[in-house]
Formats: sequence, C-alpha cells, structure tokens
Amino acid sequence: MEEKRIYTIHKANSLIKAKLNNFNLQQLKFLNSIYYLAQKNKNKIQNNSNIISVKYSKLIDLMGYHNRKTHPLSKIIKDSQSVLIEPIILNNYITKKGNLKEWKKIQLIKSITINKGYRNTLDIKITKQFFNLINQKKNWTKIDTTFINENLSSLFAQRLYEYLKSYNNLESRKLLLYLDKFIEIFEAKKVYFSTAKLKINRSMEIINSVSDLDIKVSYHKNNLIVFNFKNVTDIDIKANLKNQKKIEKDKIMIANILKKISI
Repeated sequence: MEEKRIYTIHKANSLIKAKLNNFNLQQLKFLNSIYYLAQKNKNKIQNNSNIISVKYSKLIDLMGYHNRKTHPLSKIIKDSQSVLIEPIILNNYITKKGNLKEWKKIQLIKSITINKGYRNTLDIKITKQFFNLINQKKNWTKIDTTFINENLSSLFAQRLYEYLKSYNNLESRKLLLYLDKFIEIFEAKKVYFSTAKLKINRSMEIINSVSDLDIKVSYHKNNLIVFNFKNVTDIDIKANLKNQKKIEKDKIMIANILKKISI
C-alpha cells in the first residue's frame, strides 16, 4: 500500500487573518496548494522568474480532490483564476523594515496559465510580496493542509481552524473576539450575533473532535466571543498515543489467546 503524503506549510499569520470574502472553499485549497509549492521550491522558482510549474495530478493531490470527475481541474482553474489574481487585504502585515500595518492590500499571484509546451501543466506566477510572505522567519503557523482537506468540509471551518491555530500559543489561553472583528475577517456582510454563534458552534464541534485543538467557546455581553484554549502539551499527546498503542497491543494479544482457546 502506498504511504499517504502529508503536506504542511508555514503559513504567514497575516495571510491566515486576511480578508478573503470573495473566496470559496476550493479557492482557499488552491491558495494553500500554491503556498506549499512556493515554500517547498522557493530557490527554484526564484531562479525561474517566480514561476511555479505544477502538473495537474500534483495540484489535485494537494487540494485533496482525488476524484477528477467530481472536481474537474479545468473548472477549478476557470472559477479560481480571477479571484486568486485579485489583491487581498492582509491583517497585521509586517513590512520589510519590521513595521506593523493593521491592514495591507497586496497581490499574491500575477497569473495562472496553462503551459502549452508541457501537457497537463499549469504555470503560476507569484509576486515578490507573496515570495516575502513565504520567507518570513517568524509570525507564521504550521498548518497541515492534508488534515484540513480530509476533515474540514466548509470554508468557514477551515478558516476558523487556521485562525485559532495561529493563537494556540497564547500565554493567557484566552482569545477575545468581538463581533465586528469577526465580521471583518470571516464575513462578506454583516451578520447577527446569533448567526455567528451558530456557525462557530457547528465548526467548533468538528474542530474539537478531529484536530489537535481543544477549545471551549463562551459568549458574553456586547457581542464578545471568548475562545478558551485547553493546555494540551506534547507530553500529553505522546502519553495518549502511547496509551492507544498499548490498548491495540492488548487487543491483539487477547485475540490470539481466544484463537488458541477455540482451537
């Protein structure tokens, strides 16, 4: 059996918290895939005028769309091209001089074209600003895009997971988010507090059950949302994994004993 590939990116926090109101789920997957390719091949693409050449099959794999009939790449490219080329507004953008700007509009991708010389290959030209993002030495979060693709099936759930993941090392273990800030980052238009609560609760139920995050959400006056992070250390995770392996080993041992008894 072929071992499953795990794709991870060190995603700039300013991009995680960006306004992506025109994006849908497949466009976020597309952007994360481009981010992975750019980060993995940054020396190569810098020598190639910031152009990433990728085969259709690789892109499909990165996006988690293994069924080409259900997710034809030609349609994905057509639907995503104009959105990905449009400038986006980053949150907490760090300039080259180290200054912090709360909001900064930048273009990440200049063009997405089909390579006529190589069959089933796409050429993606990224901007210098995008190249600077993937080269950040700090203010980034490690994101497992394979996990996201397999477990979180909505745009909001994926974005909320990335957003919360970027705050996972908060010393206070509490993240306060007012409704107006929530709308600014996650919504294209104004929503009621009750609607935001419903969306968050649905997504958090999934995120808490399948991810490495364990967060309790509470809602307060003045449209305040509080995310309470549970302290889960690497030691806890390793202990749980060790315990799971022991349980599996015990199950096999018991099964073998029962098999011998039955004989």
